[in-house]
Amino acid sequence: MLDRSASEIVLALRRREVSALELVDGYLGRIDATNERLRAFIRVDGDAARAAATQADRRRSREGDPPALLGLPLAVKDNLAVAGAPTTGGTKVLSGYVPRRDAAVVASLREAGAVVLGKTNLHEAAFGITSKNPHYGDVRNPHDEARIAGGSSGGTAVAVAAGLSPVGLGTDTGGSVRVPAALCGLVGLRPPTSMVSRDGLMSLSWTCDSIGPITRTVADARLLLEVMSGKGLGGGKAGSHDLKGVRLGILGGTFAEADDQTERAVGNFYKRLADAGATIEAADVEGAEDAMSHLFDIVLPESWVQMDELVREALPGQDLKSRMDDFGADVRAALSGEAGLEGERVSAQSYLETLRVARPALQAASVAAFERFDALLCPATPTPAVRLEEEPEMTFAGRRVPTFQTFIGNSCFASFADLPAISLPIGSGSHGLPIGVQLIGAEASTDRLLDLASSCEDLVATV
Repeated sequence: MLDRSASEIVLALRRREVSALELVDGYLGRIDATNERLRAFIRVDGDAARAAATQADRRRSREGDPPALLGLPLAVKDNLAVAGAPTTGGTKVLSGYVPRRDAAVVASLREAGAVVLGKTNLHEAAFGITSKNPHYGDVRNPHDEARIAGGSSGGTAVAVAAGLSPVGLGTDTGGSVRVPAALCGLVGLRPPTSMVSRDGLMSLSWTCDSIGPITRTVADARLLLEVMSGKGLGGGKAGSHDLKGVRLGILGGTFAEADDQTERAVGNFYKRLADAGATIEAADVEGAEDAMSHLFDIVLPESWVQMDELVREALPGQDLKSRMDDFGADVRAALSGEAGLEGERVSAQSYLETLRVARPALQAASVAAFERFDALLCPATPTPAVRLEEEPEMTFAGRRVPTFQTFIGNSCFASFADLPAISLPIGSGSHGLPIGVQLIGAEASTDRLLDLASSCEDLVATV
């Protein structure tokens, strides 16, 4: 039961084939047995989880129409507030910060009956792509514990991939849901920023932050998103969405750069889409390849302001500048404005020009692209997970390159243009490490994107 999808677990709970308490006890046992190695969780409150599960079981016995997720265990990234539980953001600075109320998305899921197992580990301050954390231990990929889990939502991805929780919450600024999902063989969904309330999030960027689910299946992502957003999305029946006539644009240029095994797996996937009746064409979205540099021009200034506000709130009389030495070297450099793509601070002029000119231009180019295509595709990451020591630099295409920028290169486009995007596992290479593909949809097409992802998932399952 612990290895089933969330949709299957919800059905089993409704049929009373298993109790919420049995599930919680099972997952807590797995966490206890693995967390010292995998470092998926920063904090687990077993007593609170068992109490909530017991309450869910009692509620089911007395209510004829219980909430949609009643009894479903849930892992929560530790930059989302859970009332009464320390919420650190993966930092040392905020280790004693205890919010008084849940983040809005956590409250919605708990109202629907979900049971919080604990708070998951992450790249410090959600500002990185490996989830190597100097304060709470490096999150390790369950497919190969010597490799990165991806970030910044690495702990949540490992919790789901290792069977420590059926589903989990992550946050995505430049790819921090989609990248760890891809590297751990999962589904990772980035909804548009306006779709899910960000109240109670330790935000990195008010322009780009999105809260999304990390799950085993597309159906599970839809199940969570409907509760998180408070919107019925329609569709959702696996296998019901025909690929014949679907117009898919394949992003080229830097988006197509990948190692041999990723290129082979993604190419085979594209061929199968074409064989299933989809129309496959090359796509070129003007400005998409510049999205990463523009994203840094937004995120670096906004991250300083937001982290400073949070430190002042959590630690009265202190500010971010006075606590900089408490951050790890990579995050300290980023927050001080020294880790941008050009190695210098972002000027106010660059920030405003990016928001007022570059971003609207890319959004307009995206609208034009989606007049031709139902979705845009590219590898979720250019390589599978690299070894933990391959940070801050890794070897790619025969040269040494920055690990952070390399892994977020394909995901920044959707973040900068604020488009729905989903990472979908399509198999693994000879190394046994997961390989994922990214599907990007038009601005208001999250439901359609999930339908398409479900069809793609069915296609992968028939291999």
